[in-house]
Amino acid sequence: MLFLASSPRLRGWHQEVLAHTGRDPVYVGRMLRRIELAQAMLRGEDVAGMRASRVEALRERYDVDQPTRDPRWDAGWSDRPGAGAAGSGGRALAADFNVLVFYVDSLRSDVAYDEEVMPNAAALSRQAVRFERAYSTGSDTLRALPGLLGGSYDGLARSPGSLLDLAKRLEIPTTLFIPASAADFISLLLPTFAFDETYRLPDHARGGVWGYGADQPTAGSMVDQTLSWLAQRGSRRFFAWLFNFDVHNWHELDGTYVEGAAERYHVPAEGRWNWRYRVVARSLDEHLGRLLRGLEELDLADRTLVLFVSDHGEALGYRGFWPHSTFLWESLLRVPLVLRVPGIPPMVVEERVSLIDVAPTIARLLIPDPPMNGYHGEDLLGFLDPEPPPRRLPLLATAVSDQQIARVGILDGRYKLVLPFEWGAPELYDVTAPDPDEVDVSAAHPREALRLMGALLRSPVFLAAEAELERASR
Repeated sequence: MLFLASSPRLRGWHQEVLAHTGRDPVYVGRMLRRIELAQAMLRGEDVAGMRASRVEALRERYDVDQPTRDPRWDAGWSDRPGAGAAGSGGRALAADFNVLVFYVDSLRSDVAYDEEVMPNAAALSRQAVRFERAYSTGSDTLRALPGLLGGSYDGLARSPGSLLDLAKRLEIPTTLFIPASAADFISLLLPTFAFDETYRLPDHARGGVWGYGADQPTAGSMVDQTLSWLAQRGSRRFFAWLFNFDVHNWHELDGTYVEGAAERYHVPAEGRWNWRYRVVARSLDEHLGRLLRGLEELDLADRTLVLFVSDHGEALGYRGFWPHSTFLWESLLRVPLVLRVPGIPPMVVEERVSLIDVAPTIARLLIPDPPMNGYHGEDLLGFLDPEPPPRRLPLLATAVSDQQIARVGILDGRYKLVLPFEWGAPELYDVTAPDPDEVDVSAAHPREALRLMGALLRSPVFLAAEAELERASR
């Protein structure tokens, strides 16, 4: 390692030929990133400065002086040809519906759709529109939640109407049920996630919890409180958001609770995913089932739009990495997305969609002729057509490490291009491969890499990341 650090020639060879080792989250990758950081410090740079210099090198490599934003990102929103009629019946029915969001932090789509792990979620998906290939806008909550709320890669400030704005426009009171640790984190770092009424549920007894560390489950008490609240409302319209944090805290939750849940729900020791994660997901699923049955018993199911969704996934040991953020792997970006709208028949949509599509979809469900210019997402009901037209815009995603931009990515067609700012060399992945993130195929498909790189450099996420890195390096 010291020899590599002291040899510019070897470092250059490593960056060209063995760059993938620096992306590995285990020992070799960590050591090589430390070398990069040490070199940056010797040049008088910090981490942000190092990443900013990578962007400068990237411009030189692709002969790009100053990337400008592609006008497509600012074009007026319009229905894709042939997409408007597919969901027209559902939109006509939904104008007076309630909205119930069952949001699960850190839930992978493959776990959510597994009949043995989450039978109630699987049953819900059979009664609803299930989007089999839904992607997040980031691999952590602060990159994913704004895209879900606002339908824009430019953030909530430039959204034509976030989900909360839509409720306010319709004079529907908004209510949030959220664990205390999540509420503390979100209220400070995403203050626009603000509801008319908030119910905080205790999820830790000790102090010092910030993001991680809560050891008390809240899914059961959250559903209890929600059902009691719904029973007291009578026929008054509502917009309710259940912010489930148990799956996010799968590693920290009290061991006695986890062991008891495993016994109660007969979760086997052996399985495809981590045992603790499966147990917590199975327990949460039981409370999802109680909530759905409660809607039926309160005669609310036929006039309530139900959205079952996650913000991002969890690595669960992939390449030695266990949590989320940092990378743009499929296990981190693929999320469950299920939309139950009374009057719309159940089906499975195989086309790739995104959390960015949720806000424009609900806007058109709840509001006749809403303002749509500024949404980067599609109306998901347009994908109900047997042969839906192509998307107007590619899918984008962002990853951070230690709250600094680490990667941006673009997905269009069968390929995902990821740009890591540590190295500045784009990586191309075939998302149809058995392990989509295993092999960088940029050398085998240089035209695809160049096409997607050109689109990424002119996208909102790259330009925002570039500006953020430049600010941080000053």
